[in-house]
Amino acid sequence: MMHEGDKGYRFRASLFSDYDRLLRSFANQPIVLNDKSIETVLPDAMGLIEVAEYLGSIPMVAKVIENYLLARGQDFFKAISIDPIIWIDVAYRIESKVMFKEALIHLVGKYNLLLSTPPTAAILRRNPKARSMLDQLNVELRDLVESKHEIIKKQCQQIEVAISTHYPSGLQKSEVTGRADRDGIGRQEYGRDVFSWIGVALYRHWWGQTLANDGTHNNQFGGQDIYARLHKGGSAYLTRELTAGFNTHFPMSVKGKSVLANNLDIIKVGVSAIVAPLMVNESQLDIASSPIKWLTCTKVMGGDYLWEPEPEPELEPELEPEVESYSGKGKRRAEEAFDDEDEEAEEADDEEDEET
Repeated sequence: MMHEGDKGYRFRASLFSDYDRLLRSFANQPIVLNDKSIETVLPDAMGLIEVAEYLGSIPMVAKVIENYLLARGQDFFKAISIDPIIWIDVAYRIESKVMFKEALIHLVGKYNLLLSTPPTAAILRRNPKARSMLDQLNVELRDLVESKHEIIKKQCQQIEVAISTHYPSGLQKSEVTGRADRDGIGRQEYGRDVFSWIGVALYRHWWGQTLANDGTHNNQFGGQDIYARLHKGGSAYLTRELTAGFNTHFPMSVKGKSVLANNLDIIKVGVSAIVAPLMVNESQLDIASSPIKWLTCTKVMGGDYLWEPEPEPELEPELEPEVESYSGKGKRRAEEAFDDEDEEAEEADDEEDEET
């Protein structure tokens, strides 16, 4: 605090005007903040919050501060996206759910960046044990951000697995009689799909390199850059110029190159739908006019508001889908091709554990 007699006392010029604003609220007079810009309204708001906390009067000023800030519209939401740590602290102190949600979304999106950014000298003076910018957060906020980050990370990993096992529609075949001449599962039938399979191989070659280079959820901005390109599809990635390198090792005719490019485009369309959930913007920032480099798909639930957790609505339990038994014949999703092997490996491990 910044009051005489406090251990951390230091004088600031606006202290008297902050008290003046607060006392005016006691007399039911309007509070006026310098709302010329976000840069001018923030110091006034922070000063008012500090004196209100000192006197236990936050409820008297919280709504006024929130209204002043929200009145700035997209300028305010952009300010939150730039420095969500400051704004989640403000939101937490005045118990503003709108501001808290916005700041939390951007904090989770920038988690990797903030975790890898060393603390400033000012932060180290306040907290000598700080190792990253995230160490500015109190324990409750840090735990919340960590848990929301883990949710997004798991979602990204699931989507990356789905991309790794994606096959274009129409490529998979059905086995009914087990006879190649009747089911269309002979060499000639597979030979007709050779360019589709080359497309799958080339796509997974590129995707495997991307994963190996930590170009997805582990990168600085949580993979937003690559996910955005995957969602856009088309010439956003794996362009024809890039595939030209592939053709130096595997030459093709002009028509063959065109067919391969078309097959890659088909795969990209399927992948775009897989990545779509990560492209949802849960924040109020207009990312079309103010582009950002991190994900904003974090869902903030009622229970995330630390000062007043809202009970989550009870959802009816989903019925387990009926699973058709697989007799070795008939069509089965290609993505499940290795599921049985995984189950058998787990069973073998269990048997070994029992023997030991």
